[in-house]
Amino acid sequence: MDLEHELTRVFSKSVWDYEAILRTTGDTSPLPKESKVVTAIMEHHAIAKIQDWASKNNITAILPTNEREYPDITLEIGNFPVAVDIATEISN
Repeated sequence: MDLEHELTRVFSKSVWDYEAILRTTGDTSPLPKESKVVTAIMEHHAIAKIQDWASKNNITAILPTNEREYPDITLEIGNFPVAVDIATEISN
């Protein structure tokens, strides 16, 4: 299995379609420009996509037990664990 090719395919149609934070009152606030907010949203989005892909391919996806644990997700492909760390960068 070419994992790089597979994950590139999984994310090839991903788009940034987040515009605001929705409050329980129904009001919205713009997303902060703070990079940690964007990273947290993208990690959540990426992990969900990876879990879905892994499930469809009979691959075990293991999440960390806490948010400070490395890696962001581990894939068990056969008997081989593969650490996946999700990173973001700003691009124009």
